[in-house]
Amino acid sequence: MRSDRYSRKRRYRVRPRFYVFTAVFVILIFLAAFLILQAVLPKDHGVHVGAPAFKTEQGLSYEQGLRVMLAAKKYINTPGLTYDASYFVDGYPPKKIGVCTDVIWNGLAAVGVDFKSLVDSDIDRHFDRYSAVISVKDPNIDFRYVPVLRTYLDAHAIRLTTDPSNLLAWQPGDIVIFQDEHTAMVSCLRNLLGYPYVIQHGKDPAGDEDRLYNDSGLVLTGHYRWPQTITF
Repeated sequence: MRSDRYSRKRRYRVRPRFYVFTAVFVILIFLAAFLILQAVLPKDHGVHVGAPAFKTEQGLSYEQGLRVMLAAKKYINTPGLTYDASYFVDGYPPKKIGVCTDVIWNGLAAVGVDFKSLVDSDIDRHFDRYSAVISVKDPNIDFRYVPVLRTYLDAHAIRLTTDPSNLLAWQPGDIVIFQDEHTAMVSCLRNLLGYPYVIQHGKDPAGDEDRLYNDSGLVLTGHYRWPQTITF
């Protein structure tokens, strides 16, 4: 009889892993509730004074954003890539030389976007739009100049929130601007809080880094998604 009672006690004893599973389940429930609230509550879209209104057309799909992001990652992983802000007569730098803006046009090329041509054409037709950031047009450098890139995106891309805690608003391939001094591309990688990494070349080596919230002291001032102008 003693052995039977002992076996019954052992059979129904709660094991430590039960508490672990319960804790994980509760955490997942709270995380799901948090994400749902982020999706349904009004968002602060980070509109800047004097900036154009938000566009309502559809941006690149998630799959297209991944293509853009992977092309940007391929660029920053170019063997021997070195940061160099030199001026090049034909506009495009040599394969192993680049700056932050080169991440963007290299990425967009994956979905058929000739960013240099688009910027040059827009400056030709709407120079007044760029007169606050350049005094004369120069196709050899304009598309690689952060203020010009930001001006073009303000006019043509879809502007989104700059709040990193709005976790569902960030998609791979999105473009971010830091105070008209630096630009980067949103990665598919995320940190433990869910904030996305950014693909950037602001120094050597270029990298896929956890620096969206504060990049070398610069404040995040712009978040854009390329409009879906091409069907794949």
